[in-house]
Amino acid sequence: MNQTTIGQNIAFWRRKAGLTQEQLAEKLGVTAQAVSKWENDLSQPDLNFVRQMASMFGITLEELLNGESAVPVVRVADEERREKRIVQIQVKTPETSVAVRIPATLFRSMYESGQLQGLVGNEEEAVAGLCAVMEMIEQGTVGRLVDVETEESTVCIEVVAYEG
Repeated sequence: MNQTTIGQNIAFWRRKAGLTQEQLAEKLGVTAQAVSKWENDLSQPDLNFVRQMASMFGITLEELLNGESAVPVVRVADEERREKRIVQIQVKTPETSVAVRIPATLFRSMYESGQLQGLVGNEEEAVAGLCAVMEMIEQGTVGRLVDVETEESTVCIEVVAYEG
């Protein structure tokens, strides 16, 4: 596996966020030249800027620093294996850890009946996220789809192919 530099990771996530170097610089209160130097590995940002960028991009410090999961491996399942997929949802809080595994066909039924919306609530962002996940599943996606980290919890949604 190719190891990426912090500069490459900053450039990747900045572009993914739809920001220019100038826009990122303005948000951080630095010059565009500073951002350019970071992205070209001519210098490295202060740890406070690294934290700000990770938060701004909605990723972990590990992803920004080391490129871990920066570009998740996601693929489309073979047509004949699409029904042999499981949706894994893992939720971790300081007090507990819960993992749920649901066959993709049952996940689809739960989505269509509104049961999943009941789990995520009626907040616009949660419903939109659920719709996006469902679309990816319908297209045959296999891989890690969602990672959300807050101070209170971590949520991961992954679709895996199974044999059986």
